[in-house]
Amino acid sequence: MAVHGRIKRWHAGIASLCAAVLCIGLGGCGNSTAAVPSSSGGSRNTDLSKIITAYNTWPVDAITPGKAQGGSSTRITDLLFAGLVSNDSSGKWHYDAAVSIEPNDDYTQFTVTLRPDMAFSDGTNVTSESFTKAWSYEANIRHHQPNAGYLSLISGYDDLRRSDIADDAQLSGLNIIDDTTFTIELSKPCLTFISMLANRAFYPLPQSFYADPSGFEKAPVGNGPYRLWHWDPLGHPQSMTLIPHLNYHSVNSARNDGIRFVFYSDSRRAYKDLQDGKLDVLDTVPGNKYKTFASDKNAIAVNGSGSRIQMLMVSQDYPHFGFDDEGLMRRQAISRALKRTSLISDTMPNLALPATDFLSPGIAAYTDSLSGGEVFTYSKAQARALWAKADSIRPWGSDDAIRISYDAQADNKALYDSIARQLEDVLGVKVELAAVPSTGEFYGKIKRREISGFAGITWSPSFLTPWEYLKPLYSTDSANADGSFNLSGYADDDFTAMLSKALTAATASSSSGLYQSAEETLLQQLPGIPLVYKNSFGVSSATTSGFSLNSNGVPRYYQIRRDSRYLL
Repeated sequence: MAVHGRIKRWHAGIASLCAAVLCIGLGGCGNSTAAVPSSSGGSRNTDLSKIITAYNTWPVDAITPGKAQGGSSTRITDLLFAGLVSNDSSGKWHYDAAVSIEPNDDYTQFTVTLRPDMAFSDGTNVTSESFTKAWSYEANIRHHQPNAGYLSLISGYDDLRRSDIADDAQLSGLNIIDDTTFTIELSKPCLTFISMLANRAFYPLPQSFYADPSGFEKAPVGNGPYRLWHWDPLGHPQSMTLIPHLNYHSVNSARNDGIRFVFYSDSRRAYKDLQDGKLDVLDTVPGNKYKTFASDKNAIAVNGSGSRIQMLMVSQDYPHFGFDDEGLMRRQAISRALKRTSLISDTMPNLALPATDFLSPGIAAYTDSLSGGEVFTYSKAQARALWAKADSIRPWGSDDAIRISYDAQADNKALYDSIARQLEDVLGVKVELAAVPSTGEFYGKIKRREISGFAGITWSPSFLTPWEYLKPLYSTDSANADGSFNLSGYADDDFTAMLSKALTAATASSSSGLYQSAEETLLQQLPGIPLVYKNSFGVSSATTSGFSLNSNGVPRYYQIRRDSRYLL
């Protein structure tokens, strides 16, 4: 009876999908198939019952390689585009659009050979120029691409950051040999450069992009495992549908007939829809289900170690919390006032670990013994002493309060309630919590610097290197970049220089040592206060199979299939 109930609920979900398809004029659903134009000009039948419905929020950023940063945008971008390499669920890289990438002896030059059978979804071929021109466009300061910093190792990058640079200037370190071969010359050696190529900043672009970049953002054309089928970005629709891209032939080929992203503003409603058979994949479990989702009979739960780090980041120029002695001691006091083990056991048991570093466990250079790392250890006495020293510099007024904003859609309210109680108990101060209703609104406010106080941020790295945790949040480049996540505006040239040295170090051990030194520099100002390392956890409907999550908590959408027992 339970199985029949699930089938009935799931059939209702398919009926809703068919109705949506009818609304956009793609034919009836009597046999749950629809003729879908192929990227090569022909057509194929898409089985609507094999389309997977997945949770998402309204994309914060443009769905393009140079601009996508927030999770709602990057997960779509990563399905529409394919880079030279891509990562598996453990973060290990594999060839994707490339068949080989050969470094020279000192890792300053890389020869790239592309797959000869790859094309964009508009039917045009993916060539060497598709990569070199896209990277040069992104690196050019005149184009205001937030992800440009990832290209900074390529020779000629600094030239393209000059204000007088030509609009069509190209990176001097890129040299096309033929349609499927090009070379990359770096300004410094980098042992980990191939793994960095998995970042979306290194995706290619078709020629059509350059004629109308703004128009392209509304209807992106990529070379990845999926292509855009339906989306009206101006109408703020409830969903976006992607279908398999027939010109993609590589490691991440789709095993379903499409992904329909449903844009939610309430994760509780999404969880209810999954229980009712109206949603297949949910990677944002609402906080009120943290203790019960693993035993939910109407869902398949996944919970494993992850690479995400949750932190409190201070906003720029927040009174009492500047980058001076008073501000540092108050941030240290807050960190020492928080008993991270209790935060986890009380609000998210078995879903996180207490943070001891700015990096997640399993990342090269991670350590639980940084010099100055005791700031991550709970001590009521030390917290109160630090707060009192800060008061001796500038007294905390009776009307002052610690303000913490958080993403009410994706985050656990109970966690922030617990943080507030601990701070009020230990420091004797008032804490104001500001719940921002939706994920899109929250991260939009961060990127526009519209949050005053602290923000509860969950950082999900796109590739598993220390650089990916430290540069986007704390480097001088990110402080000056439009739309970056460096809310604090932290900019320390010594810290940024150490990051660059670590990235180009001659050995892995020396690289780790330099990253750890950079972190110890970061501890001297503490612009971000690491709280916990979040697991990768989520749920899928009982009618699916193949559901798994990357270490950063994003589903591996192309692997998810409709269980054959539930096909119409």
